[in-house]
Amino acid sequence: MKTFLTAIALATITLTACQPNDSNILAQVGEEKLTVNDVLLRMPLTCTGADSVLFVERHVRQWVNEQLLYQQGLRSVPDLDQIEREVAQYRRDLIARTYQAERMAIYGEEVTEAECAAFYEKNKSQFQVHEAILRGILLKVPANVTQVRQLKDWISQINSGDTEHADEFEQYCQLRAADYDNCLDQWVKARRLTDRLPAKSATDPRQYQRNQVYQLKDDEYIYLFLVNDYRVPGDVKPLEYCMADVQELLFMQKQENFREKLEQDLRDEALRTGLLKLKQ
Repeated sequence: MKTFLTAIALATITLTACQPNDSNILAQVGEEKLTVNDVLLRMPLTCTGADSVLFVERHVRQWVNEQLLYQQGLRSVPDLDQIEREVAQYRRDLIARTYQAERMAIYGEEVTEAECAAFYEKNKSQFQVHEAILRGILLKVPANVTQVRQLKDWISQINSGDTEHADEFEQYCQLRAADYDNCLDQWVKARRLTDRLPAKSATDPRQYQRNQVYQLKDDEYIYLFLVNDYRVPGDVKPLEYCMADVQELLFMQKQENFREKLEQDLRDEALRTGLLKLKQ
């Protein structure tokens, strides 16, 4: 069988797709035929040599198997009418969904920041914190560092918005820090920072006073940790933290409203033109 299919593959490469005679037929099951042209249309342009042989072998085998199963099914499946009804229903559903999707794509209205803010205010209960989040900064330096006071001052200044020494601080962190993570401008899960503190350090952000630089240590390192703000389970997430979720929910709501309007408009138009008739 493999030798036969290999010969077919070689024939596929050498025969032209326009040959009208039987030499263009690679396999036949009943009245169904697989031609060289059928295979060539599916063969990738980059498929050559041994790869083309393998491709033809697989394609012919798959086609033959599918045809044998289909034709046996025609003879054996007891309720072909039910299958035809399901196929017809699937076709109707596919056409309807495709039309609806096209209309909604044309609608495609983006949500604005103002709309997001209004939606967020009306639906805050949907955006509760389930795991503590915070904005903060963590700096870990060797225990023998002598500029701890200066580093704490720089962190406090940056936290307050004073960027006079920001470049100097960043350069120091890149050169000397064993670990550094500045999350003052973004909300992150609290454990992103608290998991990197010394063993037995508090992991609940409520145990750290806001905007205060804490100095923690172990045998090898000093840890400078500041929590700018936090939210804990039961609190509402800040809008900037859940903006992606707000946008998605709002967009889905607008899409649903548009879908309902589209259906109502089609119904009204069909009633007006007489296309739709309802029993009174």
